[in-house]
Amino acid sequence: MKSFFISLLVALAVLAGLYHAPEATLSVLTVCAVIGATVYVVANISRQSRRNALFPAINTAPANWGTHAGGKITMLADAAITTRYKLVKKGTDANHIAIPTAVSDEPIGICIDEPAAAEDPVTVIMLGAHDGTVPMVAGGNITDGAALYMDADGDVVVKPTAAGTYWFVGNARGAWSAGEVVEVIPSIPEKLTIQAALTSTNGYSATSAPDALTSTNGALAAVTLAAETSTNGTAAAAAADLAALAAETEKIGDDTRDVRAKFATAITEMEKASDDIRLLHAKYTLLVAEVEKIGDDARLTAASLAAAKAGVALATT
Repeated sequence: MKSFFISLLVALAVLAGLYHAPEATLSVLTVCAVIGATVYVVANISRQSRRNALFPAINTAPANWGTHAGGKITMLADAAITTRYKLVKKGTDANHIAIPTAVSDEPIGICIDEPAAAEDPVTVIMLGAHDGTVPMVAGGNITDGAALYMDADGDVVVKPTAAGTYWFVGNARGAWSAGEVVEVIPSIPEKLTIQAALTSTNGYSATSAPDALTSTNGALAAVTLAAETSTNGTAAAAAADLAALAAETEKIGDDTRDVRAKFATAITEMEKASDDIRLLHAKYTLLVAEVEKIGDDARLTAASLAAAKAGVALATT
């Protein structure tokens, strides 16, 4: 409201000058405008002082605190980095970054600079905060649309198969060879854990096979029992019972292995579906960004047309 009255006083002073108002009137309007501007400045200073007193934490925020257009933020390197577009992890503190040393290190962004030494400032594109595609370095051959995961050097590779903990970072746009800079539709990092395969052999753990039972795929080796120790009539009858039990045990083992194989297949299918969902989400995010840009262009065009119409109307009056 204060700014409105100040603008009004200034406008009146200008109009008075244009239409040759009496000098006394012009002087009064000018003085009023100066007084109004002074009051406005003093009020703003007072309001800012009160705000700082109520919210002192704002004055003690980190140097890189705030919002960052395009998801780009200036940070400091823990050490020299010789290749651009490497994925990086959190460094010694919240303001530092470092190249990962293991596939399980959680990535936070892409370093688009090559710092020559520790403490050099670098620009980092934060994963999940950028509104377009981003560059990354291929750690191997990559197919179009492939789900990409960080390797131990900060490069990206296709989905791994070995047991371990990995981080999904986006999908490739186009096919690329090892060492090339990949165009990636980025994603918020998602953890993937691949369990080690079971080491069971023929139904038993390799280290826990029972010594007394030498069954191989349902057939017992020769079993010799002393007649006097049989509690089921004869040694032959006891051996038959034992053979039948071994056969049933083998069937259970076969069923268990079959269930495990089907379960592994189901997990593989679920992972494929998850990859498809992540790719769809990444493309949707990219599409939303493009729609926003179109909307911005449309709003700019509308504003330009409105200004042009106003200019025409002013010219015709």
